[in-house]
Amino acid sequence: MDVTEVLRMNGGDGDYSYSNNSLLQRKVILMTKPIIEDALTNLYCGMNFPKTLVMADLGCSSGPNTLLVASELIKSIHEIRLKLGHDESPEIQFYLNDLPHNDFNTLFLSVSKFQKNLTQLLVHNSSLPPCYFFGVPGSFYTRLFLNKSLHFVHSSYSLMWLSKVPDMENTNKGSIYISTTSPPSVIRAYHEQFQRDFFMFLKCRAEEMVGGGRMVLTILGRRSDDPCSKECCYHWDLLAETLNDMVVEGLIKEEKMDLFNIPQYTPSLKEVSNEVNKEGSFVVDCLEVSEVNWDACTDQNLNLSEDDTQGVNMSKCMRAVAEPLLLSHFGESIMEEVFARYTNVIKNRMSIEDAKLVNVTVSMTRKGWLKCVFCCSICERDMDVIEVLRMNGGDGDSSYSNNSFIQRKVISMIKPIIEDALTNLYCGMNFPKTLVMADLGCSSGPNTLLVASELIKSIDKIRLKLGHDESPEIQFYLNDLPHNDFNTIFRLVSKFQKNLTQPMEPNSSLPPCYFSGVPGSFHTRLFLNKSLHFVHSSYSLMWLSQVPEMENTNKGNIYISKTSPPSVIKAYHEQFQRDFLMFLKCRAEEMVSGGRMVLTTLGRRSDDPCSKECCYLWDLLAETLNNMVVEGLIKEEKMDSFNIPQYLPSHKEVSNEVNKEGSFVIDCVEVFEVKLSEEDAQGTNMGKTMRAVAEPLLLSHFGESIIEEVFTRYTNVLKNHLSLKDSKLVNVCVTVSMTRKG
Repeated sequence: MDVTEVLRMNGGDGDYSYSNNSLLQRKVILMTKPIIEDALTNLYCGMNFPKTLVMADLGCSSGPNTLLVASELIKSIHEIRLKLGHDESPEIQFYLNDLPHNDFNTLFLSVSKFQKNLTQLLVHNSSLPPCYFFGVPGSFYTRLFLNKSLHFVHSSYSLMWLSKVPDMENTNKGSIYISTTSPPSVIRAYHEQFQRDFFMFLKCRAEEMVGGGRMVLTILGRRSDDPCSKECCYHWDLLAETLNDMVVEGLIKEEKMDLFNIPQYTPSLKEVSNEVNKEGSFVVDCLEVSEVNWDACTDQNLNLSEDDTQGVNMSKCMRAVAEPLLLSHFGESIMEEVFARYTNVIKNRMSIEDAKLVNVTVSMTRKGWLKCVFCCSICERDMDVIEVLRMNGGDGDSSYSNNSFIQRKVISMIKPIIEDALTNLYCGMNFPKTLVMADLGCSSGPNTLLVASELIKSIDKIRLKLGHDESPEIQFYLNDLPHNDFNTIFRLVSKFQKNLTQPMEPNSSLPPCYFSGVPGSFHTRLFLNKSLHFVHSSYSLMWLSQVPEMENTNKGNIYISKTSPPSVIKAYHEQFQRDFLMFLKCRAEEMVSGGRMVLTTLGRRSDDPCSKECCYLWDLLAETLNNMVVEGLIKEEKMDSFNIPQYLPSHKEVSNEVNKEGSFVIDCVEVFEVKLSEEDAQGTNMGKTMRAVAEPLLLSHFGESIIEEVFTRYTNVLKNHLSLKDSKLVNVCVTVSMTRKG
């Protein structure tokens, strides 16, 4: 079992999701609040009221508890500041980490609502500390962050999960975890795996945290020195009992049962303390053991139904936690039967005994002096376009991942411009130990990591060419709107990092690279002042922050067209000017002096914004929709109120806005045409590409029922037009490379 591939909580918001079945964890988080507040008070005062705090929640999962942790930490900092009479709120960078298969999509969609709700909980007449969120996919048993970049680390109900199932050669027959029937070799294997994993966790965090930084960890554990005690094994014993009954009945094969073991170890207080002392980088400030009833509904404040008191709630909680592991090993067909039986077993046991879970909480301080470091951040903006603008996610036939060949060509074409910018940056900074890069409007799929690959390999190539020995650490931020398919990206990161080493030059070494996802609009601030060295964006900046205001005067069109009145063309141009100016202003504040930025946008050679080179594909889609209006398949008023939030600028318009904003020096501006192969330019392939881009916009406006018909017709229209001799599909790109003044 590859634990990183299968260990995750049930995603989404269904009846068996972790999001809706994590009441125990919620109770534990609130129980540890005094310990967290004490650690934060000592940190905040010890740093003399810093302007920036960088925090990480490791093993965050998805659902309300993730943002409950963030809420409690942010409010605690706020209350401490007010209590101590300090006027200025620190900016807070909050990293949310879990394994790549965690449901980050659900998590990111909750962030905007969370930030609005948080303001209602603050003290009257006080201001919310600016708080920015990043998602970090990866195992916390590896390095996740730059050296000395974290001030505070939190983890709750995660560190009992091991990095792998212990090696024990099928000697744990009839059990799925440590049990009173397990041989000593099994108990030893589990304990040793915990020691290796927890030691590695501490070692990694020691490198990532500043001296004096604080860490509070809560682990499902035990009071007893006996790892087979009922307090830590009982719920797994009952699940094993359920599975064994199904083996007897022939519903599960015995050899399947014998091969299945849970990758978890619930340590005692002594074991946690011993490992912290052994690793040696932290001082233990506080070590506590607490208890929580199996059924969180014993807390009367949660107002749960009587049914939950009979074990249903605990069963759902266990299903939310264990189902992905069982599913990967036993298959989907038996899941309902397993958990129906397991629920009955738990109900019966809970009716005759009071079962409890034990928690071990440790608060510790990183040895050494405090050092303040920069961090990066994100901010959310509440606009309709932000809610609906995204490429088609996943990896299906109509996904952006499988229909982004034009963008791939463009990324390869601008490689020399990127390499030149990186060379000047790297040399100009005198071979820095750390480089912070951002890809804005990254979307999902192979092109996202192609950009990262090209940037990272370019840095290594430049380093070797200039004869510099040490590779810099690279922090790479992947940004797009909250509805982007970050789940798909994060699941590709691990494989990407392995593959990246293959094509590199002899004697080169892969620069250490850490990835984070940044959900938010690049027309707002995303990062802290002077925190970025290099910014890249490809095929994103033509998208506007909103549809231009034009009072339904663009009838029969969905974009700028030859039949559009001058007021429509003016509205589109002015919206582009406002958006691009805001983009440049935000990046100017976020980038270091001398930082480089390379932007590629779909554009035009002509001064005419209605030219065929930039409007042709949208004109054909408008033709398709208008035909459906005539046939009564689409209401005319629906058609008249639909416009694409996009503007394709000329190179002059791009240069004018850069010069007008004034913070950047243009190093080069190039206009080039993307040449497509005959296969790429065929109507079928272009239809898929346009669907991957436009479907979410059409879906949100016209509804799902007509989508298949729209794109079937559109593909046929494309085929007919592209088959004509004088019909040529043109893709013009404008690339600008610039340097931050200063």
